[in-house]
Amino acid sequence: NKHGVSILEAQRLLSIPSYQTVWLMTHKIRAAMGHRDRRYKLAGLPELDESFFGGVRKVKQPVFVAVSTSHRGGPAFAKMQVAPWADLVRARQMARENIERSATLKTDGNRIYPALTEEGFRHRPEVQGSPQRGSQILRWMHILVSNAKRHMQGTHHREAPKHLQRFLDEFTYRFNRRWFKGQLFDRLLTACASAPSVTFG
Repeated sequence: NKHGVSILEAQRLLSIPSYQTVWLMTHKIRAAMGHRDRRYKLAGLPELDESFFGGVRKVKQPVFVAVSTSHRGGPAFAKMQVAPWADLVRARQMARENIERSATLKTDGNRIYPALTEEGFRHRPEVQGSPQRGSQILRWMHILVSNAKRHMQGTHHREAPKHLQRFLDEFTYRFNRRWFKGQLFDRLLTACASAPSVTFG
């Protein structure tokens, strides 16, 4: 299912009486998805920006989002990382862990991003000026965020915000393998078999 499956729907499809059992299964699968994607880094000319998830809640969760582009200018691969604050320290962590040092980062005019050159990245800032201009500068990043929010609200709208990273891991795992739909299940089995064990207290 390209839109994902909620825990309640998975419980119904699998005929498992315990919600907690299905909850644990699905979160272990998402953990395996995240573990698999951490093996790869973005290259080329990734778009990098911060966004905020949380719907109508007063306190929204910062998320750093990066999308690499193909030689034709289309979206290639994506990374999304939840952060406690959208500051330089977390931006550096996002870039170090998810983007090749040879990449040129395409960002808006946020003052935190020029300092990433100290980490060895090249930087190509473009001044936003307006929200409309921002969506043009970082087109694929904005589209990805919009799709991720719809995914969360439509499929997983009842899930606790503290598990946001797991659901973003699922979303980006699916996005990064959208060309391999026929192989997705087998690839996921491999990811689950090779991931470290996960326990939830």
